[in-house]
Amino acid sequence: MAFINCKTITDTLSRFAWLVLVIIVAAAHTSTTNGQAVTIDSLLDDILDRDAIAVHPNADKSFTLKQRSSYDRGSVAPGQSGWFANSDWSNYIRSEVNQGRTEWVLFDETGPGAVTRIWAGGVPQQPATLRFYMDGSSTPFWSGTAEDLIGKNSQFGDYLSWRSVDADLTAAGRSPGQNLYAPIPYSNGLKITFDHTPGGTGDGLWYGINYRTYEPGTTVTSFTASTPTVPATAAKLAAVNAQLMSPDTAPRGTGNQQHNTSGTLGNGQILSQTLSGTSAVKRLKLNLQATDMAAAIKDTELHISFDGKTTVRVPAGSFFGSGTNQMNEVEDWYRTVDPNTGDMTSYWTMPFQNAAEVRVVNNGSQNVTVGLEVETGDWTWTDDSMYFHSNYRPGEEFENINEGRDYNYVSILGEGVYVGDTLQVHTTDGSAKWWGEGDEKIYVDGEEFPSQFGSGTEDYYGYAWGGRHPETFNHAFVTQPEAGANRATGTTVNGRVRALDTIPFNESLHLDMEILNITGGDYEFSAATMWYGKPGAFAVSHETIGDLDFNGTLNAQDWNLFRAGLDSDVSGLSEAEAYGQGDLDIDGDVDIYDFDLFKLAYEEANGSGSFAALHLPEPGTLMMAAVACLSVLVNVRFQND
Repeated sequence: MAFINCKTITDTLSRFAWLVLVIIVAAAHTSTTNGQAVTIDSLLDDILDRDAIAVHPNADKSFTLKQRSSYDRGSVAPGQSGWFANSDWSNYIRSEVNQGRTEWVLFDETGPGAVTRIWAGGVPQQPATLRFYMDGSSTPFWSGTAEDLIGKNSQFGDYLSWRSVDADLTAAGRSPGQNLYAPIPYSNGLKITFDHTPGGTGDGLWYGINYRTYEPGTTVTSFTASTPTVPATAAKLAAVNAQLMSPDTAPRGTGNQQHNTSGTLGNGQILSQTLSGTSAVKRLKLNLQATDMAAAIKDTELHISFDGKTTVRVPAGSFFGSGTNQMNEVEDWYRTVDPNTGDMTSYWTMPFQNAAEVRVVNNGSQNVTVGLEVETGDWTWTDDSMYFHSNYRPGEEFENINEGRDYNYVSILGEGVYVGDTLQVHTTDGSAKWWGEGDEKIYVDGEEFPSQFGSGTEDYYGYAWGGRHPETFNHAFVTQPEAGANRATGTTVNGRVRALDTIPFNESLHLDMEILNITGGDYEFSAATMWYGKPGAFAVSHETIGDLDFNGTLNAQDWNLFRAGLDSDVSGLSEAEAYGQGDLDIDGDVDIYDFDLFKLAYEEANGSGSFAALHLPEPGTLMMAAVACLSVLVNVRFQND
């Protein structure tokens, strides 16, 4: 199978081949709920519970996370005309007449669920009305402009309802992005409409709505217009806003211990902090001091291992959301960066069963003085606990991006939850154009069409109007600490961390971001991703398939380990143990499918013909015939322009 490295994914693997691998991995999966009611209060509690994000929701309230958006409906399938179509505004489900008004339906879901994020751009400043209908009612419980309900809704507070920037005059007539992160739960369904006719004067509504769908039978208390004014809920909203305003003061559980170390690192040197026992990292603070701080945050890498497996290997600047061009101010719910002091802090909860190691590596030529503080706290490891992962795709240059292509952030196999990313874009040809027309496409558990298909890169990151608002911003869940490439020559950094809009997956997750600029230009893109995974989950886009001794290389020792386990039944082992014995597709057997994956990975890592050069016996003729048939499917080229 081809998912060997990030470039291989986007250059050599077809969407069909990805589905083949997912089908191999897929197994029947049944989710349950714990019987507790979902309410706005319980959801607000979840926003602040940083530990909950490290436990797969199957353990509690099982849900899927999807999206409704205004993406161009001409985008039907990869490889077909229109896949990169860009008329991403004023596309709706249908029109209908309500009380004599023609309304355009942008969201209509039935059953128990909750809207967890709404973004809107385009004409929020125009006199057009959004209406929200709850549980099949013909009367809206909410109506108002997008700005009133989404971007400046005083009922929810400034940290749950905001505009990307408060700058109406920077780009007159082009309102900043409107964001609502307050949850809207519904018991039997929710419909949202807009009464501005597409194609009319001043038309142009871009929107994206993330929502949870709960298992049938889940008890949900529906939101009403008066919900935010209920005393208990109003108090909770105030408390959530206060906590989001001060990320460092949030409670971090019990049994907290500090593990601090420091030193000056030359080229290639490592500062390490080891941790033992069953515990969880609750806070990680890195301080860098160097003559050239911009080089330091680029050349200093953070590596973290849990229970013997390295799951984090990312430049410090990208991990903490600042980017690698310079140290920028960052403050979101999970990360802060202070360029005045050199402090960079993470609040991701990172559990482990037996041991962990945090390493700071200096890959640069200058000396860097490093201070490392790791705070751990109590953790009870269960079958639904997950390891924290962060993967990095280094800078890659793309020429003439008006052609459109899918840029892979990450592709993951296994069971886990996707929680955030940092994108960095740098102009390489001196052009001052807009790079971010591309849409996110997120495929969960083998979907043929993405359940999350967005309307623009800036929309995904909470702002609007193609970089016409060049201001930097920091909000609880989206950031733009640097904006030099927005219709200018320089570097832009965008960040997004997730709370109620985390994306659970049971088999796989594949996230592409279109690279598209309708006027062309050359740009360099890099991306860091953050996610949690149960033991055995791994990023096939970033990790070496078949590295069974987990030393970062594929060699004869890995083949010996794989061959020893060939034809074994590993269904009784944990996913991590089974993978270590060669179950590369995590289906409970070490078989011909795993052999083909290993062989392709080995030759990808060591060159064509290298596997044959091992001079080791391969499986028998019948198995090889089956492998050859599978390879016909696997080697289909990815339809990426």
